Amino acid sequence: MFNFNSFLFCKQAWRNGKASSVRYYAEHSCALRSYGQVVNPCARRKGIQRKRNILTIHIICDWRISRHDKSIKVSGNTYRVDADVVPAYRYRDYSSDYSGNPLNYIGGIEIHPDSGGKIINFPEQHIRQGRKKNRETNLGYKKCVRIIKNMKNDMLSSRIFVPNTISSFGLESLLWNVANGEYTRYSSLGYKFDDVIRFLSNNKNMFDSYKEANGIKKLFPTDEVLKSYQDFITKLSSFFEYDRTEV
Repeated sequence: MFNFNSFLFCKQAWRNGKASSVRYYAEHSCALRSYGQVVNPCARRKGIQRKRNILTIHIICDWRISRHDKSIKVSGNTYRVDADVVPAYRYRDYSSDYSGNPLNYIGGIEIHPDSGGKIINFPEQHIRQGRKKNRETNLGYKKCVRIIKNMKNDMLSSRIFVPNTISSFGLESLLWNVANGEYTRYSSLGYKFDDVIRFLSNNKNMFDSYKEANGIKKLFPTDEVLKSYQDFITKLSSFFEYDRTEV
């Protein structure tokens, strides 16, 4: 079983490419083992050995592994699926704490891409808020998310231009901002999705206030990205036509 939480802490060693910090062993298991302790030879002072955590990664030797800008691609085989592993630091946002309480923070992760800069995300809140939204919409939210992702692919197959700024994460977050009532008015999934698209088409001027599905970060950081999603919904509305005529 892949322990993602443990893997979150290995980014620095991976970025630095230190063989002493990230070790690969060919074994007949695929799991992140517990942290080991190594002595930093450059940090010996007055007989005190300063230790730092290292991460030992156990990977079957016939796996293909490739490093990307933000992730490590681990290719599967006939009985193991492909996996994208994202190494990251733990991140704590204390901006809303005014009492000096060390436990009063918003927890997230901080990713340092090879291309530079940093990305702060909140995956735990994303999962929690997504599940909550799905319950409140009688499972309609996740179903419509799958539909809009498939519709995007259908548009591309039909030679309709869709910019690279339109991501699966962005579409999921976009639908997270749709009012719950749009998902529950009808029992038919086609009607549900039609209502969702109508809602987005009628509220494109509100996109600038939308949040990511974690409920924390602003969904559209720039006007360029904002306009690309507004244009996408316009194209999707024309591409998707659902006949409401009862049989």
